[in-house]
Amino acid sequence: MLSWTICEYFSFTYLPMIMKKANSKKYDGIVEEKIPYGSNSDQHLLLFAPKEHSKRDKFIFFLHGGGWRFNNPSDFRFVGNFFAQKGYVVISSGYRYVPDSSYPAQIEDAFTGFKKAFEIIDERFSGLKNVIIAGSSSGAHLGSFLIYDRNRQSDYGIDPERIKGFVSNAGPLNFDVCRNKTIQKLIGGFMGKSEDRGLGSPIELIKKDNPIPHVPVLCIHGEKDPIVEIDNSITFVEHINKKLGTPMAELFTEKGVYHSDLNVFLFLKELKSREILLKWIEAR
Repeated sequence: MLSWTICEYFSFTYLPMIMKKANSKKYDGIVEEKIPYGSNSDQHLLLFAPKEHSKRDKFIFFLHGGGWRFNNPSDFRFVGNFFAQKGYVVISSGYRYVPDSSYPAQIEDAFTGFKKAFEIIDERFSGLKNVIIAGSSSGAHLGSFLIYDRNRQSDYGIDPERIKGFVSNAGPLNFDVCRNKTIQKLIGGFMGKSEDRGLGSPIELIKKDNPIPHVPVLCIHGEKDPIVEIDNSITFVEHINKKLGTPMAELFTEKGVYHSDLNVFLFLKELKSREILLKWIEAR
């Protein structure tokens, strides 16, 4: 595990350069637009609209990672362009960040951005009735609430029937198995003054809710992830399938891969997980 951590932190020396290069690439036929959904500068969406989107019946709503405290949608432009090249309209959402904001601000922003995304889709892309929610790391954590927090779905006027799938890329989905010091510190910052960490742990929504939504779930996790332990994805998948009594959720483990590199290379390299991701989304 120590060697995994060393490799993880070494990746911080080169991943920003790789991301910057990928983000600087221009694509013909893809229109990008920044759209605010709140008064805070971090409360905005990035829309990626390919000309050939008419062949699709769903769009992708993406939430980026960064421990609830780093990055923004522009840092992950390469994700929006990756899916847009495949013909998907993509809406990438930002949110307020720690330490200026803490629980439940990020969850509330995810819902507000999601609601705004539907408004944009219905106004501009009437043929796109459904959505796949995808998130990396802390973004996957927030994305899970969009599906399993039924009370907030009702409060924000979200139609759950339009959600056709959820992809978690190395998401902290079960705070009980987040044991290393790094993720513990990040969770502490996210929860802020709230002493009940269960309120922010997605798996608790599944445990307490009955029935849970029949939404297909794909969890992708790096085998050597030292930040968000793979038990997060394992237990999340197990609880969903046990609760539903059918294999609605599945896990793919990318061998030899760490945390941050999976968040980047899933969309930039020919990983097996990328092939599975695209086929899985296509099948929804």
